[in-house]
Amino acid sequence: MQWWDIYVQVPEPMGETVSVYLQHLGSGGVVIHESAVLSLQGACLDTSPQASGWTVLYGALLADEALPVRVCALQQFLNAYPRNPPALLWKLYCRPCPSGDYLTQWQRFFPPLYIEQRLVIRPPWDTSSVPPGIESLVLDPGQAFGTGLHPTTHMCLTLLARRSALNQHGRLLDVGCGSGILSLAALKLGYERALGVDIDAQAIPVAEHNAVLNGLQQHVQFRQGSVEAAAGKFAVITANIYLGPLVDMMPALVERLAPQGSILLAGILEHQEAALRAALHTAGLQVHERLVEEGWVALEGQHARMVSER
Repeated sequence: MQWWDIYVQVPEPMGETVSVYLQHLGSGGVVIHESAVLSLQGACLDTSPQASGWTVLYGALLADEALPVRVCALQQFLNAYPRNPPALLWKLYCRPCPSGDYLTQWQRFFPPLYIEQRLVIRPPWDTSSVPPGIESLVLDPGQAFGTGLHPTTHMCLTLLARRSALNQHGRLLDVGCGSGILSLAALKLGYERALGVDIDAQAIPVAEHNAVLNGLQQHVQFRQGSVEAAAGKFAVITANIYLGPLVDMMPALVERLAPQGSILLAGILEHQEAALRAALHTAGLQVHERLVEEGWVALEGQHARMVSER
């Protein structure tokens, strides 16, 4: 059975809609490459910081007599998408699938990932043995998923692991929880309870499914909404989103941060760091740790008094 690879480059806001349409056309799975653009060299992708704001979707369509019709329908769908200013904001690249076995080929985009030698995150089909002393978190990518872990997610996980010894039995708030990866990782690392919130209603059942997959459903809640959906104080707050929302919700985040707590912020590029640091300072927080990965930055903030006492 022969398949054709379909690569579509679109602005990030179009990513989810185009992913659903690719599945509608017959793509059994769609890989979502965030902060990427198409390149005709090597692996067809460029993930440098200059690609911020773009998403590349990778799917496959069966190479039968209807393939030209489906590709034409995809082009028409992309042309019809509302955009301002009017311009060609998408790119499409098609080629015969090199291996021919697309139905299993996409699994290579989700390899096991080790975090600080404390945690391994892996898909359900990975049956390799886990070294002693390392917790295992199973995530089901479903039909549309990110390629492994974005640098911002990886940095948040790293900071969670480094802070876990200080936050045993503490509560975590995960703003923009998505698949639930940060909430569930925190529980595996020893946090007592977690609350994940996301404005995208479709994220909640995915996160809940992943909680059940790991037997953690009694220790975590997922709610549609933003930081306002959370009440009480939290030992750790994570927010892996964009600069604008991070700055806007900073007062609400700090209001929910325990006196000796940490706030882990990601989703910004290096040139945006100064603006986020200013927002932290205005809210009475200071940066305790900074991570940089592939041009992306993650900051850990704490109440200024806590940082000065160290």
